[in-house]
Amino acid sequence: MKFLLDTSALLVFYRKEPEVDRLLTLFEDSQNDFLLCAVSIAEFGRKLRELGQPQEEIERTIDLHLPLFTRVEPVDNKIALTSLRLIDRLTVRLPTIDSLIAATALAHEACLVHKDKHMAAIPPEVLSTLNLAQN
Repeated sequence: MKFLLDTSALLVFYRKEPEVDRLLTLFEDSQNDFLLCAVSIAEFGRKLRELGQPQEEIERTIDLHLPLFTRVEPVDNKIALTSLRLIDRLTVRLPTIDSLIAATALAHEACLVHKDKHMAAIPPEVLSTLNLAQN
């Protein structure tokens, strides 16, 4: 199965939050592919900066986490348009970064793994999701 990790899921992994066991179970299955949206790299780095890491350490942390993923998917015109269509289908506001990440999962037919209240608003008929905040 294909999974795309939202930045919130990457932070669960990095901080070893209680939900990390659910992620580790997914990573243990060699049949699974893991994708990351390129904008998550910037968002992850920003969160690390907020946690007080200096730039050199941020880049080292990012480099250590990138091998977890089969591919890092770019945001292109197709993803941007998919994001606009996704936003149009929702009844709640979805921040632009989150809509681009969700659109990347949608475009690549991947299950979106997250721990984000914004993402929880996406109906399952629109996008397959795995909310780490739910049991």
